[in-house]
Amino acid sequence: MGGMDNDQFLTDILRKGMIYMDGDIDSDMAIRIGKSILWLNAQDDIKEISLYINSGGGSVVAGFDIYDIIRHSKTPVTGVVYRYANSMATVVLQACKVRKALRHGDICIHNIKINEEWHKFEENLEEALRVPKKNQQEIYEIMAERTGRSMEEIRNAFRESKTMCAEEAKEFGLIDEII
Repeated sequence: MGGMDNDQFLTDILRKGMIYMDGDIDSDMAIRIGKSILWLNAQDDIKEISLYINSGGGSVVAGFDIYDIIRHSKTPVTGVVYRYANSMATVVLQACKVRKALRHGDICIHNIKINEEWHKFEENLEEALRVPKKNQQEIYEIMAERTGRSMEEIRNAFRESKTMCAEEAKEFGLIDEII
């Protein structure tokens, strides 16, 4: 980027209808992406938004926030995996109207990971797992809808914790096109 700072870079590409999603998905990222999509929707000269994804995933809640704002966008969003989309980043990709990956991009799917210590749940384990189970089911439904695969195929793939190259992701139905 030469002498250009990161904020200037992000502003310059935003003006061209591009959003850069890099790093862990958290509430700050969800807010930044949400504001960017809303701003781009307000521009008359932007006909398509390109979301460049390079993320190892992160917060399920923040990922669903990004997913929802992309689905709500009146301007079509094209997702492009240029290095990797793991976990919730793969879910975000599914919100895009068109899903692409660069030839050497990787896409990973897996079940939600519970980061809490199990002994904290000991007294009411079922209640503690209610929200993660609901979120996991929602992810399965999104993936089944976008890939055209059965719920059983999706569950099995997620249990295996699959990392796919662009060709495998296209064959599985996670992307529409390799570029």
